[in-house]
Amino acid sequence: MNKTFTPSARRHHLLYWLSCLAFSAIPTISEAFVFENLEYTITDPTKQEVAVHAVNFVGSGLLGNLDIPGEFEFEGETYKVTSIERNGFQYCNRLTSVTIPNTVTTIGEAAFELCDSLTSVTIPNSVTIIKDAAFSGCASLRSVTIPNSVTDIRDYAFQSCSNLETVDLPKTLKHIGGFAFSFCGLTSITFPDSLKGIDWFAFEGCKNLTSIELPNSVTYIETGAFEYCEGITSIVIPNSVKSIGQRAFFLCSNLTRVYIPISVETIQEGAFEGCGKLMDPDHPENAIYCEAKEEPEGWILFYGYAFEDVGSELPLNVHWGTTAGVKCLASTDVEIYGAEQSIAVWNATGEIRVLNLAGQIVCQRKAIAPHTVIPVRAGTYVVSVNGVAKKVIVR
Repeated sequence: MNKTFTPSARRHHLLYWLSCLAFSAIPTISEAFVFENLEYTITDPTKQEVAVHAVNFVGSGLLGNLDIPGEFEFEGETYKVTSIERNGFQYCNRLTSVTIPNTVTTIGEAAFELCDSLTSVTIPNSVTIIKDAAFSGCASLRSVTIPNSVTDIRDYAFQSCSNLETVDLPKTLKHIGGFAFSFCGLTSITFPDSLKGIDWFAFEGCKNLTSIELPNSVTYIETGAFEYCEGITSIVIPNSVKSIGQRAFFLCSNLTRVYIPISVETIQEGAFEGCGKLMDPDHPENAIYCEAKEEPEGWILFYGYAFEDVGSELPLNVHWGTTAGVKCLASTDVEIYGAEQSIAVWNATGEIRVLNLAGQIVCQRKAIAPHTVIPVRAGTYVVSVNGVAKKVIVR
């Protein structure tokens, strides 16, 4: 049966459909359009703000250098690009460089994940957060400048960027997420004074990293933070740190010296497990130097697991109540101190003479850079080298 309308009803019906047509002409949130080989999703229709991504999230047509516009006009409207869409350029494996405009505040999750050919990226000082896996798996990425506007680098952000050798972290950075730089090619890194902590496995597997200097702002080092960092030879834990997580330095096989301040309240299981050079009985100067006079409650120092090939346990070399380790790390001056059944001399050149208290030469040896170990019996000695003479006690 056909429905009939009164004149009044017909007017209301017509006004309803006209209003629907009017509203349909206004861009709505999530509406997308293509402009100059990029696709944009409207995130704020009133401000004309958009997020950018590859067309249909398939970037096979993008190659070479990508210069993302900050603003553009489309069909008489001006739009501003304020974010890189989640997964926006994922798998765009022919992109070699990307310039992000200073209108962008957020780089979305996995935005450039697995862009295999990407060698450089310019991040503007408008960005405050680099989200999860934003550049994960960019194996060709060699350089990235992170501006001082960034306060948070989220989980997996640069994971497996195997050619990323150096990175300048911003002075405002407060947080480095889990696995953020794991398995990168980093050879050095400078941590800012604003950093509060290093999350789980943040630098796991950075085998080319040879030294780290943590600022006094860091309060925790999480589980596995520097696991498998085979190149690190020494570490000074700053006196702001309260906790060291499980396996934090697991299998740092070339680690020879660690300084732990009295501020550390907890060391969890296996923190220094697999650090074989800290368990070398022939080199007592390879040691953990603890400012505390005895092991505090809450410390579970790894004292050695059974080695299958020898079937025995080897303890860590730990010196309590001493700052000798940190002095040797921070100074180029000659350092001389007594250890168990030996004398250790740092930063010396030429001949080292060891005398007893009667002035007789017990032994004489040429210095070996950077440190020399001289085995002696327990007792008190005078060590002379480079014009410096010091009395030491050997236990």
